[in-house]
Amino acid sequence: ALLIEAQARVADATTARDTARQAWEDASHDLLEFVRWREGVAIDFAGQDLTGRSFVADDLSSADLSDAAIEGADFSRANLDGATLAGVQGSGAEFVGASLGSASFIRADLERADLTGANLAAATFQRARLSSATLDRVSATGASFRRATLTSTHIDSADLRGADLSRTRLEFASLVGTRLAGADLRRARGASTNLSRALLGDARLGRADLRDAEAS
Repeated sequence: ALLIEAQARVADATTARDTARQAWEDASHDLLEFVRWREGVAIDFAGQDLTGRSFVADDLSSADLSDAAIEGADFSRANLDGATLAGVQGSGAEFVGASLGSASFIRADLERADLTGANLAAATFQRARLSSATLDRVSATGASFRRATLTSTHIDSADLRGADLSRTRLEFASLVGTRLAGADLRRARGASTNLSRALLGDARLGRADLRDAEAS
């Protein structure tokens, strides 16, 4: 009788474990590609609908999310180093504290996205739309925002040393206290941009439009 009772307890524990594991996967990681990644296969989310999903603190390094729908998705503290997010539809997505080193966001739509404190070193945002996004305290040394739209974007206390901001739209953006030494701002359109306490040593400003910009 004791043996049967012990076997029953083991069976119950196994069932509970399997149920909990399934519930976790169903909650936010029920996609086939994520399960395959856990088994050692590279992630390919290209073109998939990831709207509202949570990938908090997940390792998505080198993942392919190109052209995916990630509106409202949460990638806070996730590792996305070397990932491809070109063409994503990511309005309102969260990347707070995420690592996005050398990631590609070419032509991505990240309006109102929150990238506070993210690592963007050498990341590429060429022609991306980041209007009204939050990039406060990001580390974006060597990143490229060439021809990106950053209107009304908050980039306060950030590190943009050596970043390419040429031909960007920066109207009404806030770069208070941001380090821009060596950054390329040639032909940038920055009317009414707030550059208070920004450090612009050796920044290239040829033909930049900074009319009515605030600098003190």
